[in-house]
Amino acid sequence: MSLQASTYSNPFFEPFDVCALDERADGGVRYIRMSPRGIAIQRQVNGVKMHVMVPIHGYEGVVLTCDEQRLCRIALVHQDEDLTIELYQAAESPAVLAIWRSWADFFAKPALYHEPPVTRGEPSNITWAPPRRRGLSLDERRPRFLKRRRCGHLDRVGSRRF
Repeated sequence: MSLQASTYSNPFFEPFDVCALDERADGGVRYIRMSPRGIAIQRQVNGVKMHVMVPIHGYEGVVLTCDEQRLCRIALVHQDEDLTIELYQAAESPAVLAIWRSWADFFAKPALYHEPPVTRGEPSNITWAPPRRRGLSLDERRPRFLKRRRCGHLDRVGSRRF
């Protein structure tokens, strides 16, 4: 028996269903079925029932984010934000790291930490790059290797003999 097959037979890794808030869905709720193999999302938008199944390898990992108000969030992150699933949210505590690792083990995905962007100073202190040169238009520019050559004159064309 392979290691992957034994992981799925573990009773702690059985699929389970949760409800999550969804602003665009009818009733504001979507239903999520999570398993180590993938995620199934069911919701209804404007009377149209949707059922999306995403394999677990489509997700990047389990991400822990802590903001300045000491609020920690754990999420299973997908490239498409609509498919990202928030797994846990609470005030910072020692148990957050254990919960983060257990979710990473459940999905067999890497445990990633995302640092929120730090704001340094006022926006007025930001220095901007100087604007590009706005000399000639693109069709009037000469290629780089032709800039070293002088332009020819039509009145001298017939004066030389070979």
